[in-house]
Amino acid sequence: METTIKIFLRTDNTNIDGSNMLYLLFTSKRKLKKISLGINVKAKDWDANKTKVKKSDIGYLRKNKYLRAYHEKAQKIIDKYFFEDIPLSVNEFERNFKNNSFGTASFYDFIENEIKNLDIAKATIKDYKTQTAKLKKYSPELNFSDIDLTFIQNYDLYLKNVRKPKNGKNTRLSSFKFMKQVIKQGY
Repeated sequence: METTIKIFLRTDNTNIDGSNMLYLLFTSKRKLKKISLGINVKAKDWDANKTKVKKSDIGYLRKNKYLRAYHEKAQKIIDKYFFEDIPLSVNEFERNFKNNSFGTASFYDFIENEIKNLDIAKATIKDYKTQTAKLKKYSPELNFSDIDLTFIQNYDLYLKNVRKPKNGKNTRLSSFKFMKQVIKQGY
């Protein structure tokens, strides 16, 4: 079944000022996910056919800009999974959609976003921060595309021979396990 996205005005819950919330509806394999976009619009100011805020709304330019950005981001997520031939569940879509670093090439930006947005244990957060600090000492800027076999081999040599205190085999393996986990989640 086809994966679809649609932006709609939720009219079953009206705010005190008469406005309603705009939502993104993601559908895949007959499962639905509604995600609030954080944009309020009055029903009279919403064009459902064009999925745009009408000019009668004072903030229509800004709101339409956000709607285009949200729609493009949703489509990029769908395209990424489609072209990589990976099934896209509604939960996976939501996780990627809410990820402010989706599509970024920066390894560090992605990790910071994961720490902020995921419900993870304090020990895991501490490990993420420790591993990130170690990586930053070796490579202050790091993109996902920079991580290849040569990078991993050189980083291993750095951890084993240069870093003070020098890291043993298990500590180095832990570093690479962390990198593998982040790459799997973010790229």
